[in-house]
Amino acid sequence: MAATLYLGIDGVLHPRATSFTRGERLPKLRDTGHELFENHSILERALELCPHTVVIVHSWWVPLLGYRRTVEAIPELLRAHVIGATCHGNRLLPFTLTSATTRREWLRQDILRRRPVTPVLLDCDAHQVLSMLADSTCLVDAHEGLATRGASERLVALLLAANGGE
Repeated sequence: MAATLYLGIDGVLHPRATSFTRGERLPKLRDTGHELFENHSILERALELCPHTVVIVHSWWVPLLGYRRTVEAIPELLRAHVIGATCHGNRLLPFTLTSATTRREWLRQDILRRRPVTPVLLDCDAHQVLSMLADSTCLVDAHEGLATRGASERLVALLLAANGGE
């Protein structure tokens, strides 16, 4: 049994303060002294302990940049675990705002579609937590991300439990 990790990018792998500019390859981090994906090694260590975990990207990056560009930006060791995203991202089918344009709704729909046995949510936004994920969510500070005190331990505990103790 493999855990399915729903991964928020902004506020988890780096501070949430990002700006998207049309035509830019990647968003810009507005928080000086920080860099994109600065916390990737923390998540990589967690995934080393739970190697069967699959990752679903749960981020605005996908509809704004496209799925392929988003995944290519993710550090290689994390990228190897990525199997999809909660929102479609295809430059040929441009993203449009609809009633289902909340990350929370993307998450709900993705869980209904994929039916993961053991979903785990890693995010910085408490509004993303669906009731079905209340006990399997690792919430982090939007500025510190995975560097938040105790976050990596909580994530590893959730992933180990979801993976049947591996």
